Amino acid sequence: MLYVGAFVISMLLVLLLIPPFRKLAINIDFVDKPRPDSERKIHREPIPLTAGIAIFIGFFCYIFCVYRNDQPRDRWNIRRQHFDFDHRPGGRLV
Repeated sequence: MLYVGAFVISMLLVLLLIPPFRKLAINIDFVDKPRPDSERKIHREPIPLTAGIAIFIGFFCYIFCVYRNDQPRDRWNIRRQHFDFDHRPGGRLV
């Protein structure tokens, strides 16, 4: 249930962030402007390029919600397990 809730929250966040980012992109001229002679572009009007930022923020929110609640409370043991050093001269990361 945690994953579904985090997904819904991140999706709603993305849907709420895209319109203001779109207006911002148009105001600062951060758009893809197709040239009239270009045959590769199928769009004819400028397309804002800021939706990826909103998607990244939503993804980061999802990861933060899931991993923040998924980790055990004793974080020191987790760090020691994953980053335990061998204390001999020329020791290595175990």
